[in-house]
Amino acid sequence: MYCPKCGSQDIVYGERGFSWRNGIIGSLFFGDHGFLAGFLGSRDIVYECEDCGYVWKVEE
Repeated sequence: MYCPKCGSQDIVYGERGFSWRNGIIGSLFFGDHGFLAGFLGSRDIVYECEDCGYVWKVEE
């Protein structure tokens, strides 16, 4: 497997985790409970290039 951005083979994978950006945007639109929007997509599996830091989602 190669990084689509830099072509490196130094790739790791894992779950995405909590998104602070989604949590903040959700709280702006929906108040305190909107912060939970940060958990949307948190179980998605993603690849990350160790050389350039590019992150992409696994397509099934």
